[in-house]
Amino acid sequence: MDARLCARSRAACLAVLLAAARVAYAAPAGVEARPAASAAQPELAPALSAPADAGAAPAATDPAAPPPASSSTEPAPSNPPALAPWPPPPLVELPDRDPARAAVDRAWRLPAQSLAERVARTQRTGLALGLRELDGPARALLLAGELGDASTRAEHATLLAPSLPAAHAALAEARFASGDVRGALSAAHAALGTLGRHLEARAWAVATGYELLALAAVLWATLFLALGAAASLPTLLHALASSRLKLSGPAGLAALAVAVMGIALAEGPAGAVLGLGALAVASGGWSKRAASFVTVALALAALHLGLERAAVGRVALAADPVGVAAHRVEAGLPTPADIGVLLRSAGSDPVAGRALALHTKRAGDRAAAEQYFARVLAERPDAEAFNNAANVAFALGDNAGAISLYEKSVQLDASPIALFNLSQAYGRAIRLDEQDRTLARAQQIDAAAVERLASRTGTGKDVFVTDAGFSAASVFARAEESGLPQRWAAARRAGVAPGWLGASLPAAAVISAVILIAAVAAGGALARLAGPRDFYADLARTLRSGVGDSAQRVAQLTRLRKQRANTDRLLTLLAFTVPGAAGFRYGRPLAAWTASCAFASGIALLAGAGSAPADPLALGALPALVAKAAGAFFAALYVLSTALAFALRVEE
Repeated sequence: MDARLCARSRAACLAVLLAAARVAYAAPAGVEARPAASAAQPELAPALSAPADAGAAPAATDPAAPPPASSSTEPAPSNPPALAPWPPPPLVELPDRDPARAAVDRAWRLPAQSLAERVARTQRTGLALGLRELDGPARALLLAGELGDASTRAEHATLLAPSLPAAHAALAEARFASGDVRGALSAAHAALGTLGRHLEARAWAVATGYELLALAAVLWATLFLALGAAASLPTLLHALASSRLKLSGPAGLAALAVAVMGIALAEGPAGAVLGLGALAVASGGWSKRAASFVTVALALAALHLGLERAAVGRVALAADPVGVAAHRVEAGLPTPADIGVLLRSAGSDPVAGRALALHTKRAGDRAAAEQYFARVLAERPDAEAFNNAANVAFALGDNAGAISLYEKSVQLDASPIALFNLSQAYGRAIRLDEQDRTLARAQQIDAAAVERLASRTGTGKDVFVTDAGFSAASVFARAEESGLPQRWAAARRAGVAPGWLGASLPAAAVISAVILIAAVAAGGALARLAGPRDFYADLARTLRSGVGDSAQRVAQLTRLRKQRANTDRLLTLLAFTVPGAAGFRYGRPLAAWTASCAFASGIALLAGAGSAPADPLALGALPALVAKAAGAFFAALYVLSTALAFALRVEE
């Protein structure tokens, strides 16, 4: 009794949700809506009603077969209509559950003798629908500890979703735990390689990676240039005191501080860092000055290019809802909200039309999908649209038309997927030589992807072709074209560089170059007027001065020696306690440059690791693995560069 009441409650809730969705996406004026499809879909009913652990016998229908277009009891017309309505009527395109996802879900839930059999069956179902990536089953498998040990589940998850970083990261963890270090490194490398292909993972990687790079570059520039400025202070103060200005001690220090603060007032915190860079290049050898110039250039690049790239990752999922919805639909993960977004944009955006055409094909209405793709190709004839239109022709049995469309797709972009599909069409047409050549060409581009596809296909009705989805790179490109990332980056940059340094990268480069070159020239002029400044020069001046008797000169020499000893102890203490100071203390500015870079990068990693939260279902343990590896690398680099500064010291 309770079960029947729960079932009726669920049915009532579904009916209310469907009614609300249909009202929200009602057909616009002037567009005639087709009759709504029947709510019942016989092939999907077992998967929707049976629990996950049901032991009932599997349905008689093949789980790999795509669902029918409609379950209406009226006989189908002998000839399809000349033109399907465009855009597709909203009421028909909002079922209670996506047919493709339901078919994959049913294949995954049906009983199986082994995990390998279940995975293979689910893969065949996905391929029959044109899906190469099955994120849902792969994520479920990673979380289902009862289906096997961690390594076995992770290996099968990589087969279901080769572009899911979480699957490869789980495999790396499992192999490392079992002592297979080489296998763990290989899996970790594969996980990093999938970041660019998975939309959510790419958004996280781009946002987090570039934000950390920008933060590390700014911290690095601040630390290194501050150390460089401190190393230049004794020489600059001596030059100011010995010049005609006669600015000795506090007066000279105040003059240098005023110069730095003047740039800071005009350009904000970035101007203060640039002022420190001017002091750093005003004195020292060529290696110190060159390292300072490079550091300033990298900081400016981080403020402009780094923040703009980070902004793309931050706003990509919000800047282009049509592109994101198209990506999810073509990846087999649509929601009613995604379909609604595409329906509203189908008449004006070819990307939305392409995704809806593919959705129609996977729902089983191939005749309408063929007409939709014809419209899409007339508006935007890209390689992916040609490939997917060819898949519809292939499914309808029009092998000649499919080959023609596949060849056009290959002409625009010879991707391994399009080449594999073309080889399948050649095989069906018994053009075996062309099939072998095309398949070999696909294997040269991506042998692993072709092997995965070929291992699940066969002959006759089991020959599969796969769809080309709207890639993550395409979503990012559309987000950049919207201009939103540039505005986001400009708003972030204004906080640290409100003046010319933040206006544009060319303006910042020109201003920085002028200030640094002027500082080099001014420092050189002061040094020529003041002469050398070191302990032995001071000693010689004292002996030549002839002021006072010998006892006074001896006392002055003693004072100079004591001052030098105190300075050496202070500099040695700073070399051990201040990151990068050892390089300047012992005449190795490049060692200071490397050590300050490693230290600043480590601090940025700790401070900004959580700036863009990672999706655990998409990335799994990958962020933690990357953070540990990067932290170990920066720590080793810091220790090595500091040790080299001590080992290769150049004493005065």
